[in-house]
Amino acid sequence: MKKVFIVTSGSYSDYCINSVFQSEKKAQEYIDLMEKRGSYSNYDIEVHNIVDASDGYKLKEYKVVDVLLLVDGTFSISDHLKNTGDMPLEDAEITRILRHHYYSKSLGGVKIQRVIQSAVIDEEKYRKICADILAEVKYLIDVEGRSLQDVINLYAKEASE
Repeated sequence: MKKVFIVTSGSYSDYCINSVFQSEKKAQEYIDLMEKRGSYSNYDIEVHNIVDASDGYKLKEYKVVDVLLLVDGTFSISDHLKNTGDMPLEDAEITRILRHHYYSKSLGGVKIQRVIQSAVIDEEKYRKICADILAEVKYLIDVEGRSLQDVINLYAKEASE
C-alpha cells in the first residue's frame, strides 16, 4: 500500500499541515530546511496510507488510544475510532520520538498510538509504556552516544518493518 508523509506542526488549535510528500526522506529534508531558515521548530512527520476506492478497500474501525508524555512530565491521553482497513492491527500502532517544542535538537517526549480492545483505558499502563520508551531513548542518547535524529530514525525504522 502506498503511503504519504505529512509534515505537521503545532497541536490542538494551532495544529497545521505544512506539506505532503511521497517519501519520508523528502519530508525530513523539508523539516531540515525550515529549521535552518529559523522557522517554527516543532515539526512532526505523520505517515498515512493512500486509499483508492477502486482498490476495493474495506474500512474497519478500531478503537485506538493516543498517549503523549513529554520530558517535563506533561501527560495526555485520549481515545478515538480509526479506520484501518485491511492492514494488520500492528500497523495501526505508532511510536514516535518527539523533538523539544522550542529546542529542536533536544528530546521533547514520546507519542504512542495503540489499538485497544476494551472500553476502559488503563491510564497508568500507558503512562508506564511511555516512561519506559522515554528511558530507553535517554539511554541511547546519554549512554550510547546516539544523536536524537538517530534515535528518531531508529523508531521510525522499527515502525515501518
